[in-house]
Amino acid sequence: MQQLQEKEKKHSVLTLEFGRLQKQNADALEEGTKLKSQLDTIKDEMANIHQQKQGLLDKLRKTEKGVEELETENNDLLAKMSEHKKLSADLTILRNENTKLLATIQELQSKPAVKVDEDALVSLQKEKVTIQRELEEVKEKLAHSKTSVDEWTALAQVR
Repeated sequence: MQQLQEKEKKHSVLTLEFGRLQKQNADALEEGTKLKSQLDTIKDEMANIHQQKQGLLDKLRKTEKGVEELETENNDLLAKMSEHKKLSADLTILRNENTKLLATIQELQSKPAVKVDEDALVSLQKEKVTIQRELEEVKEKLAHSKTSVDEWTALAQVR
């Protein structure tokens, strides 16, 4: 009988232990399910973050390309502006020379009593015509440069 009581006692202890282990197992399974759910959520978030990162990298590349294009355009505009300044300076020089020549011609024409050297007068007239032709060419180049600079400036402002 005592053996039976001991066996019942052991059985009772083992039953309690089995119940405790079943509870621990159920708790562990529940915790595993929660952790798996959290892991799935984190994986989804990581995939989302990766997509966002790719989108931002694409935007960065496009922005860098746009910056390079704008820098190139700016350099082109600066070159045209430099050419424009040079043409403006050339035009100013030609205008000053033309003014001096016109003044010299008027001075020579206003002195009728003095005998004018026909060859010198013809030479001055030819020089005047040449300078006026050069002046017109420079004016055309200047107008073309101004138009180009305006077009490039408008294009740069659009971007």
